[in-house]
Amino acid sequence: MFDLPFLIRDRAQAYAMLDGPLGQLIVDKMAEAADFRIVAWWDNGFRHFSNGARPIRMPADCEGLKIRTLFSALQQESFAAMGFEPVPLDVAELPAACADGTVDAQENPLTNTFNFGIDAHHRWITMSGHFFGPCVVLAHKNTWDSWPEDVRQAVQDALALATPAQRGFAAGEDAEFMSKIDPSRNELIELSAEERAAFEIAVQPVVEKTMGRFRDELFEYLPTS
Repeated sequence: MFDLPFLIRDRAQAYAMLDGPLGQLIVDKMAEAADFRIVAWWDNGFRHFSNGARPIRMPADCEGLKIRTLFSALQQESFAAMGFEPVPLDVAELPAACADGTVDAQENPLTNTFNFGIDAHHRWITMSGHFFGPCVVLAHKNTWDSWPEDVRQAVQDALALATPAQRGFAAGEDAEFMSKIDPSRNELIELSAEERAAFEIAVQPVVEKTMGRFRDELFEYLPTS
């Protein structure tokens, strides 16, 4: 569900999903299926496009551009629907691929785009916010379950303080990078409501097909912001 493009519009909606019944459902399913427990949901940021070919404002601007993607069939299908040519690459290969033209575009949180030095190769950064990336704090299940109740409670109390702080840091980093952009080197593109709607229309067949494979009640967990 978090890989469905343009479904999550802002952090308030994302946190409502993570902190509500949907997040708890995922926590329970993880505990049933794996050797780990999810003990907190943190913020890995919204993902945005960058490229060195031209400004991206509409799906038509994506046509013919090779974009680096994660190894996710759903994400690759989503980018293809927007007009991109998906190229799955490990993140370790990303900076070099942007530098040598193996890919024309990439998508990442702003922190990665700048910390990886991709801004040196991609002038245009489109604030598409097409995916929100949750980050999980994991605990080894058997170890967690073996701790006395007071120890588990102490960790949970600490996480209750750390989680809003981490989320604040994530939002603050986005604002910091946006404020430091040098217009002579990079251009930040904010999508209008109409431009965002054009992307939503382009990926709608992918979203509908994916939603059709899940129980309908899962999507009742999608709050609007």
